[in-house]
Amino acid sequence: MAQHKAPTEVTVVAGDEPSRLALFVEKHWVKGAAVALVIAALILFTQFRSEQEAEKVNQSWSRLMTAVEEDGMGRLVADPEVIAGIRAELEGTVAGPWSLYLEAQGLRDEGRYDEAIAALVQIRDRYPDHPLITETRTYGESITPLNAIERLNKVFTSEKEWREQRPELFGNPEPTASAPRVRFQTDAGDFVVALYSEKAPLHAENFLAQVNEGTYNGLTFHRAAFGQMVETGDPTTRDAESDPMAWGRQGVEGSVESEDTGLYHFGGALSANKVAGEEGSNASLIAILAQPAHFRDGNNVVFGTVVEGLDVVRDIAGRPNDPTGQRPVEPVTIQTASVVPGT
Repeated sequence: MAQHKAPTEVTVVAGDEPSRLALFVEKHWVKGAAVALVIAALILFTQFRSEQEAEKVNQSWSRLMTAVEEDGMGRLVADPEVIAGIRAELEGTVAGPWSLYLEAQGLRDEGRYDEAIAALVQIRDRYPDHPLITETRTYGESITPLNAIERLNKVFTSEKEWREQRPELFGNPEPTASAPRVRFQTDAGDFVVALYSEKAPLHAENFLAQVNEGTYNGLTFHRAAFGQMVETGDPTTRDAESDPMAWGRQGVEGSVESEDTGLYHFGGALSANKVAGEEGSNASLIAILAQPAHFRDGNNVVFGTVVEGLDVVRDIAGRPNDPTGQRPVEPVTIQTASVVPGT
C-alpha cells in the first residue's frame, strides 16, 4: 500500500477582492456618518424641545397659581380682575383654559353672570380640543351627556334667572340717582358711598353731619377683619401715643336711634357700629363691608353702600394684621371724607 507524506505547512492566500461589506462601508461611510449625526441632532433637539415645553408648562402653572388662593371650603378661587390681567400671558399654554375657567368661576361668585358665560364661550372657541370640551358625562337625572363647559353654562344661566327673580336675597337695592354720596380719599385709594336717605333718614343725616364737620379726616381704619370689613370713626386713632388695642371702643359723643331699614349686610354695605352698653348706633363709628357679614343683621344698621372703589375697600380689608387678626400692622389713613358735589 502506498505511503503518502503528510503536509507540513498550510498557507492561506488572501484574495485581492475586498468583501461586499467592506465595499459598502467604503462607499457609503460618509453618508452614514452624516445620517448618524442628523439622528443624534434630532434626538438632542427633541429632548431640548421637550425640556423647553416642560419648562413652559411649569412657568404657565406657576404664573396662574400666583393669582389663585384657597377659600374656607378648600376651593381654588381667584379674583377675576387679576386673572384678566394675566390672561394674555397664558394664552396658548396648558394653563390658558384653566385661567378662563377660574375667571368664569370668580365672575359667577360676584354675580356677574353674563361675563362668566362669556368666559366659558372663550374656552370653547379657543381650546376646542381641551378635555373641558371633549370629555362628556351625564349629570343628575339628565341622560344627555355634557362637557364641563356646557354644564357650567347651564348652571350659570339657571342661577342668573333665579337671582333675577329674587333680588332681595342677594343684595340691597341700588341707591336712587339723587342719593347723597360721600367720597373717602385714603392712602390706599378712593371709594364712594351712597346713602339710603329714605330708608335710614336718621343715620344718613347724622353721617352727613359728621362728614361736614370733618370727623373722619385723618382717622385710620382701626380694624380690618380677615378681609371681610374695615372699621373707622374712632378719633383716638389720630393720636400717635394712643393704644391700638383700645381703638374702636369709642367714637365721638352722641348716638343715633336704631332704624328698621330692611337693608342687610351684603358686600359693600355701609353700617353703623355701637359702643358697648349703648342701644343706639354711635355717632361716628362705621364699618364698610368688603364681603357679606350677615351675622351683623338685626344688630347694626345699614344706611349706605359702596358705589365706587369696592376694590379699594377689599384691598384695605385684606392687608396684614397683627397677631390679634383684627388690627392692621400698618393702618390706612383717611385723608378726607367729603360730600360729592351735586348729590
